Amino acid sequence: MDILSVHSIAKKTMEQTLRNIKIFRSFQQTKINSDFIREEYIKRILQISIENKEFNYQKMDIRILRDPTILSSCFEQHIVYYKQDYFFHLINHPLEKSVIPSNLVDKLEGRMLMVGYNVSDHQKLPYANILEPFFEWLQKID
Repeated sequence: MDILSVHSIAKKTMEQTLRNIKIFRSFQQTKINSDFIREEYIKRILQISIENKEFNYQKMDIRILRDPTILSSCFEQHIVYYKQDYFFHLINHPLEKSVIPSNLVDKLEGRMLMVGYNVSDHQKLPYANILEPFFEWLQKID
């Protein structure tokens, strides 16, 4: 049941991203400018800060940096601004310890992932493994 839920959430996320990219492309003059982008991020940061009842600045900074809405928006705007292709890949099963770098096992074992890249398909990635850039990114922000 959990795997079906993950698939459903991933599909909805991909569809929403596709819609947002189409909107950004259609209204690029108004939607891809610094004032609009800044306003959208400020709204989301305010929403996060209101949810952060403890008001711990360090935790709030980390929460903002890892916010899926902000990360998705950055991805969408980047794709449109630089006129790039993109694709998503859903790992269809929970990750096993053997495929995860040892320092990330506690965070990722048993989880499912959806990753998105700014190229048209996985063959254009300069990596042997489709998850390698994700692991590198996660290790940098950790």
